[in-house]
Amino acid sequence: MAGNKIIGSEYDKLSLMEKQHLSNWICSKFKKSRKIYWDNESYGLKHVFERDGGFYICDETFRDAMGRAGFIEVAKKNEIFAGESYYYKMEELLPHNFYNWCVKKYRGKDSPFGDLANDIKTDPYFPKDSVSKDEILGYLDYASNCSSSVMEVFEAAWAKFKRVKF
Repeated sequence: MAGNKIIGSEYDKLSLMEKQHLSNWICSKFKKSRKIYWDNESYGLKHVFERDGGFYICDETFRDAMGRAGFIEVAKKNEIFAGESYYYKMEELLPHNFYNWCVKKYRGKDSPFGDLANDIKTDPYFPKDSVSKDEILGYLDYASNCSSSVMEVFEAAWAKFKRVKF
């Protein structure tokens, strides 16, 4: 594998808990594939890991972790500041619940779906693990600042989620 330096790497300096956390994140987000995943390269993925509750690691450490998880580097991208980043043969796993799906797909977008995703991302009480429309509707109805337009946006987003998930 082109960028993996398994022996004596920065990866070896991670604690066992850090290695497990990183490995669990990789395996929960991606599966091996014959297709190249062009959506993001190693440098971008390491930042996604950090934002998803990980910790700071350098690109080389992330590439080592990907290699240890069995993902094959296939294409190199030269970065001006970051050196070389790699793409992998893999597919992204579908989010397991509405919260993850909505936040991943729409967070940061300038749209009603983006507003919903941003709101639920910052709401510490939103039922994040729920796959039940009734449970989420109940929560939204209970939330004091929930307008009918929010309910309409949720209904439309749920319909899209249902088509993808079920």
